[in-house]
Amino acid sequence: MLSQKLPIPPPPVLPYPPTPTSWSWGSLALGHIKFARPRGLSSKCLHYDTFHVICYVKRHLMIMMDIDGKHEWRDCIEMPGIRLPQCYYFRTSSITGDLSANHDVISLKLFELTGVRTPEEEKLHQDVFLPSVDNLKLPEMTLPPTPLSGLALFLIAFFSLVFSVFAIVIGIILYNKWQDQSRKRFY
Repeated sequence: MLSQKLPIPPPPVLPYPPTPTSWSWGSLALGHIKFARPRGLSSKCLHYDTFHVICYVKRHLMIMMDIDGKHEWRDCIEMPGIRLPQCYYFRTSSITGDLSANHDVISLKLFELTGVRTPEEEKLHQDVFLPSVDNLKLPEMTLPPTPLSGLALFLIAFFSLVFSVFAIVIGIILYNKWQDQSRKRFY
């Protein structure tokens, strides 16, 4: 009985460059294949530039883009309840996975627009130490294990050696007793 093989459709090919968006406190690695393709915001293969606007005001994050080249901003992401601490860094990448592709991040323009804040808003803004989102549980930040000190390595090696010598001595004693037992045979 032969089984009929059904053709597997190829995965959809996204045009370059996709625009992935993420934020973290430096613990998230940005892998293009695993991250950018399934979570891409936009992509294009056209002869004009793509512009993005990232606006964070009063715990409200908005990302808009002009992907058509018509100078018309379209909403891309709008998320209320985002708490970001001060003094954060931006990371951009133009990695496409293809070495022959020519995609560049031409420029970044950063503006800090100051507005009048109430004392309550000022206090709420200063209390944020780790990024978070209201009503969303973020993974806990785990610290890497500290390497062992020289004294700890010495003690581990010393006690391992003592245990090995002790096990060898016990083995020799048991072997000698076994040989003595095997020599004493009554006929």
